[in-house]
Amino acid sequence: SGLGRLLNSALAGFDPDSISGTNPVTGWLNRKYGGPAYDLDTVVGTDANLSTLDSGVALLPGAAGDNLSTPSAPANRITGDIDIRTLVALFDYTPAANNTLIAKAQDTNNRSYWLEVGNTAALKLVHSPDGTSGNQIVTSSTIATGIAAGTVIWFRATMDVDDGAGNHVVIFYTSTDDVADSADVTTWTQLGATVTIVGTTSIYDSASPVEIGGLFLGSIQVSAGKVYRAQIFNGIDGTLVVDFNPSDADAGVAIDTDTWTSSTTGEVWTVNGDAFVNNTGHTGIYSRGSVGLETTSGQLINSPVTVYAVFKPTLAAPGANQVLFDARLNAGNRIVVRTNDANSDKYSIFQGGTTLEMSPAYDNELRVITSQFNGDATTKLTVSDVGSVTGDAGSGNWDFGSVLIKLDGTLTFPGLFLELLVFDSAHNSGEISRIQNFLAAKYST
Repeated sequence: SGLGRLLNSALAGFDPDSISGTNPVTGWLNRKYGGPAYDLDTVVGTDANLSTLDSGVALLPGAAGDNLSTPSAPANRITGDIDIRTLVALFDYTPAANNTLIAKAQDTNNRSYWLEVGNTAALKLVHSPDGTSGNQIVTSSTIATGIAAGTVIWFRATMDVDDGAGNHVVIFYTSTDDVADSADVTTWTQLGATVTIVGTTSIYDSASPVEIGGLFLGSIQVSAGKVYRAQIFNGIDGTLVVDFNPSDADAGVAIDTDTWTSSTTGEVWTVNGDAFVNNTGHTGIYSRGSVGLETTSGQLINSPVTVYAVFKPTLAAPGANQVLFDARLNAGNRIVVRTNDANSDKYSIFQGGTTLEMSPAYDNELRVITSQFNGDATTKLTVSDVGSVTGDAGSGNWDFGSVLIKLDGTLTFPGLFLELLVFDSAHNSGEISRIQNFLAAKYST
């Protein structure tokens, strides 16, 4: 087709099928006619901060307020035996502070229960019989999880509030079964010894919401990582009453303030802060910051150059400039798209001359970003559903290339990168519209 021929004319193209590595990502390989010289095969910075993010997965950046929640409801107000299970990939299983996985506790006197990875690397189940901190009971696994950073793992904790002998009993488990639903796990491995505590107990019936990735409405003990599933059962192997499944979210990754309804248990989930869900149907490269990708050596691309990027920033209010792409090394041949912290983080474009900045406000939604580096007054930056800016940004060529980072290794851009297309030619309005529409439909922007 005409669109197919147009896409195949790209000098360099990077998409979900050309990602090398998962945790960490080790490169993004060129699928177009320019060949391997254009491979983004060199990681610059903290390589552990670059990983894949699959579709149907929630991302917790790890800052206060970044969580997902559902209101209190009769079904999640469990007071007796409880069974909590979650499938996660935390960025650190030996955190400096406790990382809450799933909780129902909104403040000091409204504590029901929560499961966390402690700063000792042990799993902990915390509950309060009367909602207060003074009477809460913290039960830890007798051994550490021993899990490498970024590993996908099932965690499970069960509590029998009355074992019939005057005690309550907590057991922790892990599983590496590659399944999306805990009901399909066939091998639960007990983590440490069974913990038996003298005295029966109960769980306080609080009105706190259930939240994923934080405690006290996401204000403390926030987690950083990926969440694939979280489930709460009333009773050990009992009735499923809470089912957090990011695959239920509406199509499109740009759902930072969106809600969705659990397809199995019916509760409504809300995305808070800078947490988000990748539900595009495609795997992308997720950068936590302090890392970027570049070619082994610079490849000179003469102006004009047209670039399309499908990208979702992590931060709604970054505290510094963020560079989406830049030169490999040669400061005399720079083509740049970045956000400008001094101008309320608005997107800008640079081709060796004047920096052109957009007027419409920056946001951290998933966008198709189109950059027409024409070397004259027709140079244009367009951000889908946001706006554009046109003008003379210089006439330089491009020493390709660096992505998610400035050419000097600073000003990294945390976010989810799904596709990058580079053409060594100027595109007309019809060609631009066709590619923009194709990418928007492909990734449900």
